[in-house]
Amino acid sequence: MRSSEPLHTSDISTFFARTPAGLPIWSRSLFVLSLLLVAVISLIDYYTGVHVRIFPLYYLSIAFGAYFLSMRAGVFLAIISSIAWVCSNLLIGLDSFGPVTWGINISTMTLSFLLIAFLIGRLRQGLLRERDLSRRDQLTGLHNSRAFYEFGIFLISGSQRRRAPLTIAFIDLDNFKAVNDRLGHHEGDQVLREAGKLLQGHFRKSDLVARLGGDEFSVLLQDTDGEAASLVLERLRARMQEVMTARGLPVTMSIGAVFFPQAPATLEEAIHAADELMYVAKKEGKNRLFLKTHQEAGEAASQG
Repeated sequence: MRSSEPLHTSDISTFFARTPAGLPIWSRSLFVLSLLLVAVISLIDYYTGVHVRIFPLYYLSIAFGAYFLSMRAGVFLAIISSIAWVCSNLLIGLDSFGPVTWGINISTMTLSFLLIAFLIGRLRQGLLRERDLSRRDQLTGLHNSRAFYEFGIFLISGSQRRRAPLTIAFIDLDNFKAVNDRLGHHEGDQVLREAGKLLQGHFRKSDLVARLGGDEFSVLLQDTDGEAASLVLERLRARMQEVMTARGLPVTMSIGAVFFPQAPATLEEAIHAADELMYVAKKEGKNRLFLKTHQEAGEAASQG
């Protein structure tokens, strides 16, 4: 079994259930909370009258929405805050101002609200970009080992709840060190980039693909049984051989993979089992896939 897109997880970075409206449940709650905060501030603005200026409190709601949700949410809250500010001031008797004064006041207040939304939104985008970069392997563009363990634990937990199968593969590039030594690190880096590009385009978005370090990669295939995993991993191995042969390089893939009818207790257990089978594939002559069920994997590793 290997569905094109599992119903439960369309992307490994989706940590929260999504509503039909497209926003995560917690995001919708935060958005409603931000709107309520605007309403509370406008009431305070009204009851404190003309002599107490509390309009800076609107910035709190705008900043809250822009930082924890998105810049778009912050801009929307800025507009709502401007409307709330105008309404509260009209209700407390400031309608005696002329249209020019009102126009200036509304414009400057709205611009200041929008500026806060923009600045906080850009700060949020920068922090998210930095967080993503810290979880990306800069050479291949794949997830790094840190991201693999973070997302992998999340995916295994989901598989445990659903009692769904999964397959994990450990991949090592054969003869990579020889290429590095003979042709230099520049050519070795190019091989790693080619492998990363191949891996990235070969699997579903719901599968977790990462470079663990050096010439070692790992793939966690959700909702995938042994037969389906064998087909997709064998195609990967064959494709890698074709690409490297075309470049005149002897680099191939040794792949150890373990099928779990039910999710393993820990990610470490799964990786260790796949790693052991990868070494069996190496001993059998390299450039091959060695895939077993979890129970068979332990027996094969001990014999190998």
